[in-house]
Amino acid sequence: MADKELQYLGMRLIQPCKLSSEEARQAMPAPIRVRAVRSLATTVQRPIKVNFPKPLRAASLAVACLIGTNLAQADIGLPVLNGQQYRPHYWDLPTDFKSSFMFPGQMVFYNATDTKFDAHGNKVDIGSTQYATVGLTAIPNVFKFKDADNWAYAFGIDLLEVRMSSGDPDQASFSGVGNVMADFIAWTKPDANSTVGYNVILGTPVNIAGDDITRNTDLYLRGFYSRNINNFNLEAAAGYQHSWKGSGVEGDIEDNYNVNLRVAYDFNNVSDRKLRISPYIGVDHMWTQDNGQNLTNMNYGVQFAHASGMTWGMSYIGSVRGKNAPFSANMLQAQLWFPW
Repeated sequence: MADKELQYLGMRLIQPCKLSSEEARQAMPAPIRVRAVRSLATTVQRPIKVNFPKPLRAASLAVACLIGTNLAQADIGLPVLNGQQYRPHYWDLPTDFKSSFMFPGQMVFYNATDTKFDAHGNKVDIGSTQYATVGLTAIPNVFKFKDADNWAYAFGIDLLEVRMSSGDPDQASFSGVGNVMADFIAWTKPDANSTVGYNVILGTPVNIAGDDITRNTDLYLRGFYSRNINNFNLEAAAGYQHSWKGSGVEGDIEDNYNVNLRVAYDFNNVSDRKLRISPYIGVDHMWTQDNGQNLTNMNYGVQFAHASGMTWGMSYIGSVRGKNAPFSANMLQAQLWFPW
């Protein structure tokens, strides 16, 4: 029986097909050759203070079902990948806390799209609408080795929950819990209004329940910078991903790169709850090692931070340009984080 490969969150998702190869090919709009990348990230927020972000794992959405013995070559996880979850003060991290603390959270993405970008950069129809719902559960611990240190750290274990389907009833659905990922972040503050650091993430093929989400092992490296200027928050990040193919995965997987920018304006001490409300706009650009595939997404959202440390928000993510991208982004995301 043929394998089914699903392109999602920048990962190659493979499970046994429920249809024969010939039936599946007839049901699909057209074969698409893609290379995949998954996006993840983690940040932290200090309890009590409103102006620091929280642990967060990346997550982005794309769906493709490529069926047959000649599996797709994974180029780039489209339409959204590395950095799509970034928001105001994501990297505006604290270093002056004394004891370690936990900051669990949940993120949910919902994507519904029926378009892609062709080799000429035109947005074209792909046939049936593809749907993806994703949950990201993060359980990080924030700490320092010594109270007087200028560097702080976060280490967390993240789980991915996935449900994908198609408007075409002949296309098989996909769901699973996992895979397990380990996130590590280190940062320092050159001054009170800036933060600089790096993030290392190891994505494993360990699955918890349901269908296998990926058989690959992925390494993610990113550097970041945050700056507060009066009521404005400016943040930038650059990332890289390398994948080691798992058992049964065919074809080459190219390295992937991304750059991300966020600009927000803070409304502080709103209402008697002392909220910080931050509407923001962002841009994310992703490309493969040979630039054979690329995608640019815009990100529009608002983030709410409470004096207790709880943070929540929502955003819309849409693709504005691309090349050889198997799907365009038409996505809503929401998130909620709270300190222990």
